[in-house]
Amino acid sequence: MMNIDQLILWLAKLGFKKMEPAELDFIGPIESDYYMVMNRVDAVLGEITIVDVYFDEDGDYKGGSITFAVCDDEVIKSQFWDDDSGELAVDIHAPTTFESINDLKCHIAQFKFSYSQLQESKNEK
Repeated sequence: MMNIDQLILWLAKLGFKKMEPAELDFIGPIESDYYMVMNRVDAVLGEITIVDVYFDEDGDYKGGSITFAVCDDEVIKSQFWDDDSGELAVDIHAPTTFESINDLKCHIAQFKFSYSQLQESKNEK
């Protein structure tokens, strides 16, 4: 099972940069893939950590993101978002198991495929 330290290490190895939420107000458009880590309180679970993954603001996936919910140091949920519309594209409620960095790469590729499909369906309307 992947813990939060592995998730952050693997994101860094995949080229994602860590950003602090306060930094975004000052730096303008971001020309790289990045992630943010935030602590939240869930009504049922109590304290959880959220890891939001965003994509290059000039790239094909700039309007989408991936959210990982971490509780007791385990990833318990992952969501794929269309941030432009606020629409939840895919909600994976089961614990997300990543045995290697390749599993995480596949998860990100799944997001990119789902996001592209969502954008295509919007363009057809």
